[in-house]
Amino acid sequence: MNLQKRDYSFLYPLLLGAVAFFMVVGFAPLNPNNPDWILGRLDPTQHYLGWLFYRNGPWTFPVGLSPLFGQDLSSSIVYSDSIPLLAIPLKAIGVLLPDRFHYFGIWIFASFLLQAWLAWKILGLYSNSKILRLLGCGLFVFFPPMLWRINTPAGGHSALVGQFLILWALYLILRPTQNKRTLLWVLLLSTAVLTHFYLFAIVSLLWLADLANRHFIQRDISAKSALKEILLALICTLLLAWQAGYFAISASLNSERGYGFYGMNVLGLIDSQGWSYFLESKTNPSSWGEGFAYLGLGAIIAGLFTLIALFKTSTGNISALKAFFRNHRYLGVLIIFLPIFAISNRVGLGDLSFTYPLPAWLLKMADTLRSSARLFWPVHYLLIIAFFVAIVRTFSHKVALGIIAVCFVLQAGDTSKGWLHNRKQLATRHSAEEHNHNLSNSFWNAAGKHYSDLTIVPSVNRPPNWENFSIYTVTHHMRTNAAHMARVDLVKQEASNIKLNQQIDAGSFDQGTLYVVENRFVIAALATAPDSTEIAKIDTFNVIAPGWNECGNCPPIDPKLILTRDRYASKLGEVISFANSSPNRSYYFRSGWSWSEDWGTWSDSKTATLNFSWPQHWPKLLNLKFDTFVVKGKHLVQEIDVKINGVFYKKLFLTHVYENELDIFLTPEMKKSKYLSIEFEMHNLARPVDLIEDRPDHRKLGIGVRSAVFR
Repeated sequence: MNLQKRDYSFLYPLLLGAVAFFMVVGFAPLNPNNPDWILGRLDPTQHYLGWLFYRNGPWTFPVGLSPLFGQDLSSSIVYSDSIPLLAIPLKAIGVLLPDRFHYFGIWIFASFLLQAWLAWKILGLYSNSKILRLLGCGLFVFFPPMLWRINTPAGGHSALVGQFLILWALYLILRPTQNKRTLLWVLLLSTAVLTHFYLFAIVSLLWLADLANRHFIQRDISAKSALKEILLALICTLLLAWQAGYFAISASLNSERGYGFYGMNVLGLIDSQGWSYFLESKTNPSSWGEGFAYLGLGAIIAGLFTLIALFKTSTGNISALKAFFRNHRYLGVLIIFLPIFAISNRVGLGDLSFTYPLPAWLLKMADTLRSSARLFWPVHYLLIIAFFVAIVRTFSHKVALGIIAVCFVLQAGDTSKGWLHNRKQLATRHSAEEHNHNLSNSFWNAAGKHYSDLTIVPSVNRPPNWENFSIYTVTHHMRTNAAHMARVDLVKQEASNIKLNQQIDAGSFDQGTLYVVENRFVIAALATAPDSTEIAKIDTFNVIAPGWNECGNCPPIDPKLILTRDRYASKLGEVISFANSSPNRSYYFRSGWSWSEDWGTWSDSKTATLNFSWPQHWPKLLNLKFDTFVVKGKHLVQEIDVKINGVFYKKLFLTHVYENELDIFLTPEMKKSKYLSIEFEMHNLARPVDLIEDRPDHRKLGIGVRSAVFR
């Protein structure tokens, strides 16, 4: 009996993927107990800490919620871009894993393997030559926009290296049979939604285009089957999205970085942006390089041979191309739409750029996919597939083999200018201790044992030094709002800050929370905190430690670091300057102020507030000197309401820029407040850029304070 010889050729692309990974990434990231290549890089630190906080947190429903990471701003494992597909099941066995365990290197390695294997499957639809297919896989594995994701200017996006999901979708579209179609598409969509939202969006668009083609054009799927597939896909993806935590917040976007900010340049396909020894950069990269769309020199050369193939009329390539798009019309429409969306309404053509208007409602919808250049990725891959097909169908096997081999070598070799730099950076060692050096005082270790929470005030996404405090709190199993998330709910953020401001104004601090506050909150905290609360400046940070003075096990804080109640109180007649040369000016600016200049500081908000500690000897008045933003003949007056400790005091109508003064006579009622709060509510702010030629200042200015004196 003859036994059929088993075909192990599927191992070829896996070997190629593994070799490419070790060439591009190196060996260290594969160690799941080694996060040293992650720490010290912005986004990877976010992903890693998001996973650690999620792993250490309690189980919730939905299961993807991560209450420890962000406190009032907390959302889910989705919004730290920590790959829920792996994070959720690994949390279930978290007690078995080492403390420093991560899966990001393993994910990138698996992505290389699957990228090569799915490229092999796709190219196998058009060639039986194993060597041709393997060489062709090299154009997919050494694909610059995928490799760039390993080490972006923000550090790297491990989840987005998983572009094999796009190849999986293309394979399901291009394969000749529709065996197990619904099962495979639902499995792919489910995997994508648990990986990253952008990959899910791309795969969804490809799925809908293919479903429309199969029903309306090729007519091999009935309306009933199509409806069943849609319903099943919706049920599964919505259920998984819900459980992963997509709906944990009403995600709010930064309008300044909305749709178009990360658009693709029209010349992006040939713009190497430092990823080629031969091709120089031809465009200005978009912010943080998100618009990077370089095909690679090997793929570009393959494209040139494809142009030759198209003009060889005897090959029938053009006829075959027309036939393909007749059977895939909706895919063709998508191929037209995706570049337009990727380029966006802020069109860049090399160094030139222009913007065309779009309706506000459309921009708001497009903001959901603000990194629009990413949506060009399926077109990238379709181009490479088309190049391969045209070459193998036009030229003899030997010639095609030579062309594809040269293209593969050029693709891998020329892009090494980019990935060798990445490999070197990934080999740089970082550690948690490197982030904790800013928290060297022994107080931090004691506080980590005493408090269950650490709160940064104000509460914002990615506050200064967030990595230091996030690593500190995850080490001590504390909750914190020192977090960096892909998107935040601005409504929750505003509510959190209202609560924190109220706590500081009333001195009603949570006993289980350690507070780290900006300078502008210190005067109020010193005035309102009870005697049991210690306030100190430790390692340059303003720390509010509720109950510390009554804690029997808490070590005393160095008296030199403690901030006394009169620390920022001035003497009668002493000038308080608001110029940038004054070291203590930031303590007086509670809210609504811009950066300081050599003369003073402008307000840049409708409401601006100053805080003052009371002098040791009671003053009769406070004299303020300030400028006003008015422009002769254009902006004649500033109308300002002045409130003292929240109570209306006086209305000002100001018409002069300079030499403005206000004497605030301090009544016994005002002196009942623990500190002095002066609020300016401005009714007709204006921007210099709108009123003064050659002054590109976009701040909304009202009052510019110069000095204050208690008398």
